[in-house]
Amino acid sequence: MSDSDRYNIQPLEEDDMKVKTFSTALEIFHVKKQLADLDRLVNDFIENNKVAHVVSVSDTTTSGDRGATIGVIRVLLYE
Repeated sequence: MSDSDRYNIQPLEEDDMKVKTFSTALEIFHVKKQLADLDRLVNDFIENNKVAHVVSVSDTTTSGDRGATIGVIRVLLYE
């Protein structure tokens, strides 16, 4: 049995894919709230735009001059 059969993997058409990027600054002592707000923002986008299928969600951080993490960029790939 192939992986595509085992996991019911369906090929996706490139034209069906959309990307939305979200970002937030991170401030010391406020990170938990800022990440919760980012989660809420993404979830609201998914609900309000009636996103049928989320393909991927990916986070990466940004850093300042001294190497400290100062922000998060979240990328949503969806149909």
